[in-house]
This record gives sequence, C-alpha cells and structure tokens, in this order.
Amino acid sequence: MAGSGRAFPPPSHVHDELYDAGYFLDRPADPTDHLAHSDRSLSWIHILFLFWVTMTPFSTMLLAEFIAYRVALLAYWFNIFF
Repeated sequence: MAGSGRAFPPPSHVHDELYDAGYFLDRPADPTDHLAHSDRSLSWIHILFLFWVTMTPFSTMLLAEFIAYRVALLAYWFNIFF
C-alpha cells in the first residue's frame, strides 16, 4: 500500500467485481430456466454434482497433508475421475 495513497480500490472496480460475482453465481440456474418442470431426479443430480465439487478441495488437502500415503492418492484420483 505504500505509495498508492489509497486504502481501498475505487468504487468502479468494486462494482465490476460484484457484477462478475453475481453473473457467475446466477449462471448455474440458466439450464433449469428452460425446463417446463423439474423432478426429483434432476434435483438429486444437482445435489450430487455439488457434493462432488465440494469434495475436491478436501481430497486435495488430504493429498497435500499425507502425500506419502497411498490412500490419500487414491481418494484424490477417485474424486477427480468419478
């Protein structure tokens, strides 16, 4: 921060970043907007996909912490390929 004279970015940059975040958070809903109705199977597919996405950082952390163990490597590759 030395020499910049500003503690925070200008408001226009903050607005741009919030706009980008809102855009990417809104996009996953687009495919379901084109459906006439949704059923329980589609909801389960979305839940399982989100579970898989949330497990990716966990398996990466597990591999980073226990690099010498084969189980950590198997958990990581299982998450990547399935």
